[in-house]
Amino acid sequence: MLRFYRPAQHAAGNTGAPWWIWLGLLLAGLVWLLGKEYTGLVILALTVTALADLTAGGRVLHRANALLYAEILTALMLLFNGYLTARPVVLYDAAYQLDLRIFTIPVEDFFYGSSLILGCTTVYEKIRSVRG
Repeated sequence: MLRFYRPAQHAAGNTGAPWWIWLGLLLAGLVWLLGKEYTGLVILALTVTALADLTAGGRVLHRANALLYAEILTALMLLFNGYLTARPVVLYDAAYQLDLRIFTIPVEDFFYGSSLILGCTTVYEKIRSVRG
């Protein structure tokens, strides 16, 4: 499945963190301080994972088919996480999250799943580039 990833051409440019990384860190801290720990941790995880992708050279987020990758990931999360939360195999306490749901799935789970898969794909791409 990862074979259909093709590297995009990038111009050498700014090596600093993009503005949205700083915004994500600020938002994670603010949400945490407001008492929504799970939401804050999920935003932090996604932000740190995106920064790791940019600095490790995986550049998964800059691929031409990153949107298709995200769409497939979202469809699979709707299927499997929807089953787990509808049963209910997995329960969530609204005190620690925003309690916004898509069907039965907390919004935070989409960000958590995205950070998990992005992290795994970044590590895979980094190992693949080192091995040649």
